[in-house]
Amino acid sequence: MKDGLFVQQLQDRIARTYTFFLGRVVDIFLNGSPVPGEPFEIGANYTSEKFKSGEVTCNVTAGIAATAGETFRDRNAGWFVFCNGRAVFFGDKTSLTGWGVTLPIFQPKHRPFLGTVFFVSANPEALPWTTTKASVNEDSTVWQEAKRRMTTVGRVVITFLDRRYTDDGTEVASADVQSASGAKVSVLKAAASEQRAFKPPTKPAPKEMRIQYSAKIADIKKIATYLRKPNMGGSEVGRYTFNYFLKNEVGEDE
Repeated sequence: MKDGLFVQQLQDRIARTYTFFLGRVVDIFLNGSPVPGEPFEIGANYTSEKFKSGEVTCNVTAGIAATAGETFRDRNAGWFVFCNGRAVFFGDKTSLTGWGVTLPIFQPKHRPFLGTVFFVSANPEALPWTTTKASVNEDSTVWQEAKRRMTTVGRVVITFLDRRYTDDGTEVASADVQSASGAKVSVLKAAASEQRAFKPPTKPAPKEMRIQYSAKIADIKKIATYLRKPNMGGSEVGRYTFNYFLKNEVGEDE
């Protein structure tokens, strides 16, 4: 095959769909070269739940992607859904996995988010995938139960990430997100773990607060005149009187 774009797209599709099989169970060659899987890992701070529906066992995990630096790749963000190890969704950020429906619309601030769903069954017909094995059967009861749990499991992580940008500005720095992720863990190990919960870092107590009160303009002007600064505004007078009281009545810490 000589069409470079087609070859690259095919390689990406193979690498994602069979990421857990390539190099372990099977080798696939494209134009004579082996196709490597596309690995991705999660931080050790994650939420994990399991449930069973009929012949299908399911694990839902959500946390923060493990990364070598402070940059989180959009390619490795979103929901990753597998049926017996084969990927049906890889980094999905659409309404099919709840984004914009039961979860917020996916935004750049959510790039650290990584969620996995593993369906396992000895009976492939019981799995919630389509006949093409390239998507999910949205009418499947096990898929509907999984989506409900994806919302519950994912919300805590997303709420933490939403704190990065608030009306008061950025509250969570990229380095803090990486720290909250924890040590790098295989997503397979995370899926096999016991039920656990993501623990958002404790938000530091604010060191400052705004003081606001009303005063008569005449009184403010009296103070400004007394200080021989007739052009002082209300906020300046307030700051001066606060500092004066703190220093002379309370006593400032050294």
